[in-house]
Amino acid sequence: MKNKINNIVPILIEKFKIFIKYTKKYSIKLKDKVIEFLNSDYIADKDTFKIKPLHIIAVAVLIVASIGTGIYSKDAIVAAKTDAVKEALDTDLIYSGAFLNNYPIGGLTVEQALDRGENDYSKLELQNVIYLSSNHTSYSKRFTYYDLGARLDIKSAINEAYSYARTGKVADRVEEYTTLLNKRKYINPSYIVDRNTVKACIEKLEPEINNDLDFYNEKLDVEKTTDTVVSVMEKRMSEASVVISTIQK
Repeated sequence: MKNKINNIVPILIEKFKIFIKYTKKYSIKLKDKVIEFLNSDYIADKDTFKIKPLHIIAVAVLIVASIGTGIYSKDAIVAAKTDAVKEALDTDLIYSGAFLNNYPIGGLTVEQALDRGENDYSKLELQNVIYLSSNHTSYSKRFTYYDLGARLDIKSAINEAYSYARTGKVADRVEEYTTLLNKRKYINPSYIVDRNTVKACIEKLEPEINNDLDFYNEKLDVEKTTDTVVSVMEKRMSEASVVISTIQK
């Protein structure tokens, strides 16, 4: 009988180790106590070597306690993470994970994001080039889209980024915030070309262009040249040449 018990105990120990492994190893102290108990002489009566029912019950109680502690530990971890997220939500900064295309704006105030968006991101994104030239002369003028008044609707994009995970129930906000951290949110600002601004830029060139064209008895056609430039800009071509339109004097 003693040999049988000696054979049973190692099996119980191994089974319990496997059980603990698949419960994600919560409650290490309880696991060690159970294994220590199974290894002890008190698992069976010293005289008869019969396994004592009371000790089996004790082992069962310890296993159940281990499971319960594991669940409690897991719940405690989840609760702690949720509390940390709730605390992170309580800020006036744009939440981390928000981007203007690939330009990060998380952790900034709305004012900081607007400033960087207008002065850094916009200039970088609007470096497409247009060359104005003439068929009659060597006249050539280089402009970036930014020079010609093209703009990105940074304000709307920033407001969208700021509003993310700020409305609804707390649980919904926590879920949105967590998604933002894991997957990020890339906002593509609307692209704006204002014809009046483009026209004003071309009108500033009118005196020097007309002076160049005087020999040919022609002058700049502001309206038609403006339409051509706007058409090219709306296509967002990285680089383009536009021949200025002229009319007879």
